Amino acid sequence: MLIDAVQSIDSPAVRLVLYGRGDQESRIAELAKRDCRFMYGGFVGDDVLVPALLSADVLVNPRPAGRLFAVLSFPSKLIEYLATGRPVLSTRIASIPSLLAPYFNFVQQEGAKAIRDSLLHLLGALEEAEQRAAKGRLVVADELSEAAIGRKISGLMEEIINTEHHWRLK
Repeated sequence: MLIDAVQSIDSPAVRLVLYGRGDQESRIAELAKRDCRFMYGGFVGDDVLVPALLSADVLVNPRPAGRLFAVLSFPSKLIEYLATGRPVLSTRIASIPSLLAPYFNFVQQEGAKAIRDSLLHLLGALEEAEQRAAKGRLVVADELSEAAIGRKISGLMEEIINTEHHWRLK
């Protein structure tokens, strides 16, 4: 759907850069040979992927929201995307926590046309989206980073130890 959405935008300024592997890999590679708006980077390491994410105008997660796997899982890439401070466009999957939802830009319906319309709207309001994304980056750093999770686990362990110690004294 994302590929179809970008193909329907008649502007060389809108480019889609895709990384990774999957069932659309050969289609994307062939399309990238014929259409300069598409680039396929393949499966890459963090040394390539991180700078690409940080330089993107918008990061897109077009996960089909109605499928069972989307309802039962949360794509960790959404946290990674928010951590970049770049605007994120995503379908509204049920597993997105309320803590993070305000920092995403949502595609309101399924399908290529809805993704196209949402992407064009977002690009037209990029400054506002960048401000929201910067706030989302701070939330991820404060609540979901390795350091933040470590502090939460440490606090939980202290609570368990103190509770156990309290009961032993009685």
